[in-house]
Amino acid sequence: MECLLTHSFFLELFLVFTFLFQLLYNSYILQNIRYHLPLLNKELIFQTLYYLLILMFLGLISKFGVFFINFLFLNKEAVYFFKIFIFILSFIISILIFRSNITSLINDIEFFSLIFLIILSSCLLISAYDLISVYLALEMQSLCFYAITSFKKNSASSVEAGLKYFIIGSVASCFFLLGASLLYGCLGTLNLMDLIFLFSFNLNNDLFYINTLIFISVLIILFVFFFKISIFPFHWWSPDVYEGAPLSSTIILALLPKPILFAFIIKWCFIIMHHFFLIKKICLFFGFLTIVFGSFFAIKQVRLKRFILFSSITQFGFLILMLISNYFDGYVFIYFFLIIYFISSIIVWSTFNILLNLNNKIFNFLNVLKIAILIGSLRNLVLKNKYWAFVFFILFFSFA
Repeated sequence: MECLLTHSFFLELFLVFTFLFQLLYNSYILQNIRYHLPLLNKELIFQTLYYLLILMFLGLISKFGVFFINFLFLNKEAVYFFKIFIFILSFIISILIFRSNITSLINDIEFFSLIFLIILSSCLLISAYDLISVYLALEMQSLCFYAITSFKKNSASSVEAGLKYFIIGSVASCFFLLGASLLYGCLGTLNLMDLIFLFSFNLNNDLFYINTLIFISVLIILFVFFFKISIFPFHWWSPDVYEGAPLSSTIILALLPKPILFAFIIKWCFIIMHHFFLIKKICLFFGFLTIVFGSFFAIKQVRLKRFILFSSITQFGFLILMLISNYFDGYVFIYFFLIIYFISSIIVWSTFNILLNLNNKIFNFLNVLKIAILIGSLRNLVLKNKYWAFVFFILFFSFA
């Protein structure tokens, strides 16, 4: 059994040793005077891409489906495919981060090591089949996000964003524990396999008060995940935090955790929707509000970065609406929508990084204080560069 568990969780074990090895090896590089510090970013990106390629290969050959200690974690073939998708997405994001770190003047060894911790927590969250293991993986991921958000220690906006994210994220974690404790008090279990079985019984008539408490608890847990993916009205923290964070951190926050969190939301809604039909109306209500208010808030934005962030919030409103079907076809459409969204977002953030790099060079040349990229600065772009104007037209039309 121990051999099967080792093989089944080999990806997670490899990520742990990769994180430790990369941290120790790069510390040695820093202490060795023969190496040059400006070349550290290239060394880090080559290491990261190499390890991610190995992880993709290991994910393809790993086919052991086992559970761990009373279904705390569950690995099956669909989980492995999802992990491979995360590795591919991380591979592409790492290339974007490398260019963004050069633009943002970030040259620290800890940044890419934290990315491996984020990937590790994402793999654990995908395999988690108990609310206790979900909470632990979620907190591990959140702690890494707090660190990368405030990574630029000399920037007041970055430190403020990290502190704000830490306080708000801690409150969300408290609500998750509140919902989980209420659920455990009513049903005596937090295991998703057991909850599927228990929710198959009708408790509306015999145990009305217990059923009401269960409904409140599952709703609190659902709202916590709405907060994590920035669904209206739980979105108010994300534009300030994402804008204050360095560009490379914003790219990670906007892209990497979203498919994992949404995968758990699908799993959670599949469990509770058959028992609580009101959940469908709640998802319809919040999805519609997210689309409407996200679109109107995006129109009011002056800064390009905030405009992109509010546009992404609107996209997830459509995904929440797709949850209402609660059938296989609806879930297929969700993942298809996610893939298209990630392709568009990767191209948009790549273009934004090029714009930010040009913006920094211009302000450095003029020796004036840098300001954020404004939407108004793209005025009359078609007269200056038709190709860039066409690219922006296609990109933002894809978000429409």
